[in-house]
Amino acid sequence: MADVVGYGENYRAYLERRLFEPIGMTSAVATFDTSGVFVASSFVHARALDFAKFGLLYLRGGEWENQQLILARMGRHGTNAAERRSLERRPLFLAVVGQRRPVRARTGRMATRARLISVVPALDAVVVRFGHTPEENYEPRMAWRERVLAVLAQ
Repeated sequence: MADVVGYGENYRAYLERRLFEPIGMTSAVATFDTSGVFVASSFVHARALDFAKFGLLYLRGGEWENQQLILARMGRHGTNAAERRSLERRPLFLAVVGQRRPVRARTGRMATRARLISVVPALDAVVVRFGHTPEENYEPRMAWRERVLAVLAQ
């Protein structure tokens, strides 16, 4: 991507202009490596409300105010059984849940830093969780998410 939009500040400006500003992620700060390439994965720092906006963008299939900001297929990522199994095997920024039952997907550094975005199309819901939880408590954290989603499903 950096080869197309430019490195460092050009890349940062592109992310802000094409993603953060259109959805109102005013606190979002992307992290770049020393060569000016966006680290991606979990290296966007923002307030919980801004992460919820990002989750909502996915929930709406990548569309925001009648503008397609990300590819529609990215917004649908993880909503079929094969993609959910794939999510279980690799780090992601967020977990997209196709049914009421959440995907058991680790979210890269987000799992250890405990910023977790759950997008649940079946419930038309986005749940954002902040707070440090040691990795050994990953299962209880996922159980908490299941309880939250069960309440929303009622």
